Amino acid sequence: MKLFADRCSIRQKYLNSYKNVFSEFVYTAANKGIDISFKAIDDSVISDLKNQWQSSTFDWPALFRKYRRFCKRVDFALYYNDQLIALLYGKASVRRRVLRVDYIEATSKELRPPNLTEIAAMVLATIEEIGKQLDSEFVALRNPTNERVCLHYSKYEYSFDVKFDGARAKTMYKKIR
Repeated sequence: MKLFADRCSIRQKYLNSYKNVFSEFVYTAANKGIDISFKAIDDSVISDLKNQWQSSTFDWPALFRKYRRFCKRVDFALYYNDQLIALLYGKASVRRRVLRVDYIEATSKELRPPNLTEIAAMVLATIEEIGKQLDSEFVALRNPTNERVCLHYSKYEYSFDVKFDGARAKTMYKKIR
C-alpha cells in the first residue's frame, strides 16, 4: 500500500517553495537578533502544541487530521527561541488566484515574545511571499476573530473592501500581484 506522501508528489514542490521563503525570513530575523524558525505542521508540532499551550481557539489536532489530505495546503508552525508561538493552515484556490489562510493563531499572551508585532509582520510577509511563489494574485485571511485582529491586519493593507469574482464575505484580502 502506498503511503499518503507518495500519492501527493506536488506536496514536495510546495514544501521546497516554503523552505526557500522561510530561510529568507529566518535570515532577516537573525540579522535583527530574533531567533525564529518555521516548520511544516506535523506530529512533532502537534506534540509541542499539547505540551506548550494551555489552550487554543481552534482544535489544531483535528485540523491537522483534516488538512493532511490536501496536497496543496499551506501550513506552518512558527517557533521563537524553540517555543511554538503560532500556527497557520490554508490552501491555494483551484487556479491559485487566492492563497487563503483559513486558520491562524498565536500562543497565549503570557507566552508571546516581546517583539511579537515585528514577528507578526514577518509572518504576514511570509504568507504573501508564499502567495507570490504560487503565482497567486491575492492573499485572503478568512474570518478574523475580532475587531482588534481586523484592525491589526488592516495596518498591513488587508481589507474587506477588495472586490473581484470569487471574493467571499467575512474575508480580508490583500492584492499581492
